[in-house]
Amino acid sequence: MIILIFADLRLLTTEQNVQQNNIILVSTGHILGLGSDMVRNGYEARYKHQAQGIAKAKAKAKAKAEGKYRCHRVNESLQALGIVTHRQ
Repeated sequence: MIILIFADLRLLTTEQNVQQNNIILVSTGHILGLGSDMVRNGYEARYKHQAQGIAKAKAKAKAKAEGKYRCHRVNESLQALGIVTHRQ
C-alpha cells in the first residue's frame, strides 16, 4: 500500500506555523524513507532470487553432464493408452 502525502512545502514564518512546518517536513521525509526502503528491499529480493535460479541451473547442468540427472518419469500405463507422450 502506498500512501501519498501532498503538503504545501512553503515555509511559513509565523511562530504558530513553525511547529506545523516541522511536522510536515518530518512526515514527508519519513514517507520518502519508507518508499526508498521498499524499493531497495524489492531490488535485493530480485537479485537474491536471480542468483538462486542461476545456481540451480548450474547444478542441473552439472548433474546432466555427470549422468545423474533423471527427467520426469512417464506413467507407462497412461502412455500405453496414448494419453501421455514422452519426448527426449
